[in-house]
Amino acid sequence: MAYHSMMISVAEVIDEVSAAKTRKERLAILAKNNCRALQACLKANFDDAIQFVDLGKKIDFVADAAPFGHNPSTLHMEHKKFYIFMEGPSRLTTERRRQLVCQICEALHPDEADIFYACIRKKLKRKGLTKLLVKDAFPGLLSEPVSTESTPSEATE
Repeated sequence: MAYHSMMISVAEVIDEVSAAKTRKERLAILAKNNCRALQACLKANFDDAIQFVDLGKKIDFVADAAPFGHNPSTLHMEHKKFYIFMEGPSRLTTERRRQLVCQICEALHPDEADIFYACIRKKLKRKGLTKLLVKDAFPGLLSEPVSTESTPSEATE
């Protein structure tokens, strides 16, 4: 019978990456703890093709103070809601989006709430966690910038 280690939170993974001394260790940590929630957070923060609606001034929320594992929600559940805050057509007003951010963050552990809020503002900054590291750890996760230069075949036509 195979035993599986318990999935750790996205916040714990990011803390481990920040504490790692070498790039090789950071890549190993990301590979070992690869999950959709981690990838969604990293993509939301580092992918230039994803833009979020400006929610105005800082949103004040009180994250759930329960210890990890005893919170009503986790980033493993809430990462699917990033799309609500992306730019594009939506029936939601900015005020309603602000309310949703507050509700989501108040259901999360404070460390995960900070990560969620930082990601939708594209301000997740941790030591050693860079766009290049994410590209190397998860090839194809981030969109490549579209070149506006013409190719040689287009120029001859």
